Amino acid sequence: MYQFNVMQDESGMWRFELDGINLLLDGYAVKDGKHWINTPSKAIAFFNLSGNLYGVSNDMRSFQTVEDFFDSMREQYSIFKNKHINISNQTQEGSAANANQRA
Repeated sequence: MYQFNVMQDESGMWRFELDGINLLLDGYAVKDGKHWINTPSKAIAFFNLSGNLYGVSNDMRSFQTVEDFFDSMREQYSIFKNKHINISNQTQEGSAANANQRA
């Protein structure tokens, strides 16, 4: 089982956090070492990269456990993070090249 930081807000929603990824759901039950989502179609997941919020609803795929939903989001997070790093590196390289041309 993943070592999520789990908290419940005042409205009763549960928030699972791990490695920059957040999952929100209405309830869960622990069974067979996994967190089974009470209403999978209502669960959402999101992450933030450099002030940009990326999120997805579990409505389309409807993963049944927090762990499975998290694994799916971790793949997306990895893709976006790598693209963000590549874009940042290209921007920095372009700025350095422009500075060298002006010098």
